[in-house]
Amino acid sequence: MVWLGVFNDLVWFRFEAGHSHTEIADRLFSLMKRLFETDSASRVRGVADFARLEEELSRIFQDCPEELMVEYNFANWDFDAWLRTTSVELGGKTIFDSHLAKFSFDHVFRYEYVGSDLARHGGVKVTYKDRLSRRATGTNCEWSPIEEVVDASGTPVGTRTKDGGVIFIPRPPDLRAEPPREPFDSEDAAADLAKGCKAVLTKRHNSDLDDEARCRWLALQNFHAAHKHAGHLPDMPCDITASHGAASVTTSLNGSPCPLLPILKDMRRFERPLITWDPFVEAPPSAFPVAPVAAQCVGSDTHFSKFESKFAGPLWEARNLAKYM
Repeated sequence: MVWLGVFNDLVWFRFEAGHSHTEIADRLFSLMKRLFETDSASRVRGVADFARLEEELSRIFQDCPEELMVEYNFANWDFDAWLRTTSVELGGKTIFDSHLAKFSFDHVFRYEYVGSDLARHGGVKVTYKDRLSRRATGTNCEWSPIEEVVDASGTPVGTRTKDGGVIFIPRPPDLRAEPPREPFDSEDAAADLAKGCKAVLTKRHNSDLDDEARCRWLALQNFHAAHKHAGHLPDMPCDITASHGAASVTTSLNGSPCPLLPILKDMRRFERPLITWDPFVEAPPSAFPVAPVAAQCVGSDTHFSKFESKFAGPLWEARNLAKYM
């Protein structure tokens, strides 16, 4: 994403298990909690179906600074499989054959765009450190890989980060193909979801569900029953419809699965003159170009005008950018 121009500087790490909630998430969860339980003697009203849950969430969060977007995650992209097809083989394997495994939670990685200074690596400098709390001291640097610094007499006096960082991508990736969908965890996953919807219809009291709510649950039941594998699911957004009694209700579902490449295109905002071809249409060269192309930004002029209008003005805050991720 740094190479493509989505970010100029990206630091990422994994939270330790049990510590993945931030103060923002905890605050939002506390607001959502009021829909389902109460700390007083009053009773919660309950939510009849998922469409009304979305309405209630919009009402609850209307005064929050964060932007609310509710999406349905019916299938995931299979990034393991996709990265293996987009990367180059090294000794019969690709650099992503490890299934993105063995990343320790306490390791921190930084991807920084430095442009032509590191053209052989697409202009991206990759460094790391062993823990988030590590900081530079008077003589030692913060980010690895490191090399010794010696004085005029040859005596070591400290360390500094190597100029090239870690070079591990030997050539540009091939981004012409969409990632496949990750298979469901089991053969019965879709059937289990359909049974769950049916259970709502058969076990909840008639007074809990009006005809519109029953239509929505029946439509979702039919949706899961008709799509037994991740590859069978339609791209989102899509509409589901069902009838019950005198009611017939159509519900629009947004979320995943959906194509990834248009999202990546829309997220690009920084010039990348070292990308001298359209990475989503053309085959990549055998090595990263070492010379930039003047006035080259993010593809065709037509695409850039749309892209520029979406992200024009000051840098977006993470809460706004996140909805495109």
